[in-house]
Amino acid sequence: MHNHNCVICKKEFKSTKKVQKTCSKTCMGINNRGSNNPNFGNKWTNDQRSHFSEVKIEQYKNNPKLADECGKSNRGIKFSEDRILAMHGNRTSASYKRIHSDTTKQEIGVKSKEKFTPEYKIKFRETMEKNGQWIPLSEKDPYEIYYKESNWIGNMIECFSANEKDSLNEHGIFNKNNTIGWVRDHIVPRMVGYEFKIPPVLLRHPANLQFISHADNVKKGFADRKLTFSEKTEILNSLFNRIMQYTLEWVEQDDCVNYIKGKIK
Repeated sequence: MHNHNCVICKKEFKSTKKVQKTCSKTCMGINNRGSNNPNFGNKWTNDQRSHFSEVKIEQYKNNPKLADECGKSNRGIKFSEDRILAMHGNRTSASYKRIHSDTTKQEIGVKSKEKFTPEYKIKFRETMEKNGQWIPLSEKDPYEIYYKESNWIGNMIECFSANEKDSLNEHGIFNKNNTIGWVRDHIVPRMVGYEFKIPPVLLRHPANLQFISHADNVKKGFADRKLTFSEKTEILNSLFNRIMQYTLEWVEQDDCVNYIKGKIK
């Protein structure tokens, strides 16, 4: 046995190894962060990624229980503020933030569309319901389901106009800590989409997005409740036209366009 002093906690410990810097896995993890990590700065090639992906797929295929075992450490554990602080309190956001280029964002959009097929979504929901993490659809109110499915995909800030981005910089997003912040509003309200049986995918399209003050959003909410049938039809048709004329990249654009084309036949 050899005597050592841990370079992290300074504790004395014994080991069969002649050279050992740390006394435990915890201290070893701390010591191997950043430039001390032997893999720091290294980047996998596309061939390495493909090879490792094939290896893991084959492992899960031969041992179906392995995938479940790999994910059990955090399953059912809520990431509270204290837990997050313990895991990341020693890190700055700059150490793990990666800003995607426009090209990468487009690639992510294409890959997401390929992955999230109707079949995949059904299977995923079945898994989440079985694990008790989601309330079964049969137990939920239909409007509650529609309301949630009409939510924005991500923060949608990349879809803001120049003026809206200026307002964002000036006021921020409305929340309990920023009561002067502004909100992302559905131009065609979700209650109208639900009434007219419009797929949620159209309600969460950037063409239905506007960034307005919280006060204006409250006023709009009262006004929306007084809309007549013809006014509701008019704002829906206006949304359809904006979607058909939309020229920027949007992951669900084709789904929206196909629905509108089928509706106006």
